Amino acid sequence: MAQHNLKVDRPVKPLAIELSQDQEQLRSLSSYPIKVTLAHLDGATDVEKLEVVHAKYVVGADGAHSWVRKAFGITMDGDQTNYVWGVVDMVPDTDFPDIRHRAAIHSTNGSLMIIPRESEKVRLYVQLSGEDFVDPGTGRSVKVNPVRRKFSKSQGRHLIPFIYLPCQT
Repeated sequence: MAQHNLKVDRPVKPLAIELSQDQEQLRSLSSYPIKVTLAHLDGATDVEKLEVVHAKYVVGADGAHSWVRKAFGITMDGDQTNYVWGVVDMVPDTDFPDIRHRAAIHSTNGSLMIIPRESEKVRLYVQLSGEDFVDPGTGRSVKVNPVRRKFSKSQGRHLIPFIYLPCQT
């Protein structure tokens, strides 16, 4: 991306999006009819710096709970699931024999996918129990410390009877 003078700004969150109602502006190929207000977050001070961006297009590639889709009142068509998945990259301490191979495990505790990564890391996709990890008000996953502890415990449940201890991320 750098060779094309592009960079991803993080952490940034969208606050507002507006589509111009001016028909002439919407038809013009040279106009920028979309206005997006962004908050650039400073992790050290928790200070938000606002930026207004005018754009020709907005790509809503922000997942199942799309902020862009909701902001424009666009419904999600097609199959949907109520499953919640957690993702973690880590070096596990386990006696599971296939930890360095791609694997999909389905058990009474849910599903787990293992994807080998560089060095000794693996990426785990862990099916989580929705009531433990979803805010009923927003439908979004909760990312607070008690939930992280539950997530860590739930990873091991999927590998029973094997020993599983999360080592490092």
